[in-house]
Amino acid sequence: MRRLAVLLMAGVFLVGCGTTPTPSPATPSPVPSDSPASGEIVGPVILDADHTSGTVTVGRMVVFNVDNPETWAISADPEGLVRVQKGSDDGSATFNPGAEALKPGKATITLTNPDGDKLVFTVTIE
Repeated sequence: MRRLAVLLMAGVFLVGCGTTPTPSPATPSPVPSDSPASGEIVGPVILDADHTSGTVTVGRMVVFNVDNPETWAISADPEGLVRVQKGSDDGSATFNPGAEALKPGKATITLTNPDGDKLVFTVTIE
């Protein structure tokens, strides 16, 4: 019985002193390309007097780069394809006029400054 106890203790000792298996590197699971976690950041489409047309997907923003952005009126035709937002200045930052693409189609967006000058943009929404 004593011999069995010594053998068992020796076995435990040998197992305890054995090398630890090296874990295999974790294989990362693929991230779908349409997932926000894919690392891709999608910014707005920026249009200005020299670039008056663009194509966006539903949900994306279009920003209209103009001088004195808070002074421009903005409208869209037809209504319902985009949601327009007038430019503004909150005292700490100035925001350009913009539009959010709501559904597929082609919208004409008109910006008018206080002098009556107009900029007309064509936005295709896919």
